[in-house]
Amino acid sequence: MKARVTVIVAIGFIAAACTALPAGAQGGGGTPAKDCAVGVCKVAITVNNCVIEATPDSLPIGKGNNSPVIQWDITTPGHSFAPNLQGITINGNPPQFFNARNPTPTRFMWNDKNSDAGTYKYTIRVKKGDTVCPPKDPFIVNGR
Repeated sequence: MKARVTVIVAIGFIAAACTALPAGAQGGGGTPAKDCAVGVCKVAITVNNCVIEATPDSLPIGKGNNSPVIQWDITTPGHSFAPNLQGITINGNPPQFFNARNPTPTRFMWNDKNSDAGTYKYTIRVKKGDTVCPPKDPFIVNGR
């Protein structure tokens, strides 16, 4: 009887621990990234063997975040954005996005009107010295 109670208690602890974990840590798809609800929306860019990763890969902009700045920062040393404002380009050049700027070799910024609920594909272009890495095409999701 004592062994049965111990097993039941152990199962209860395991069940409680699993429900306390975030969905992504429990296996399966997890939950989408939290909305960028106010101010500057940041995306971290890392590069490993010339493979670009963006975190978050799909950037949700909160519905109430009026005209936020989106800021991309390369955190991997030795890499920089492509020159001539080609580091981050919004596919189709939609009017939702304006004022592209590249204040440092590792930082790129756009303003986003965020006045719709559209999903926009964008392209990240990075180089290491004279080597151009293959581009990455994540998304910005407005009005979430």
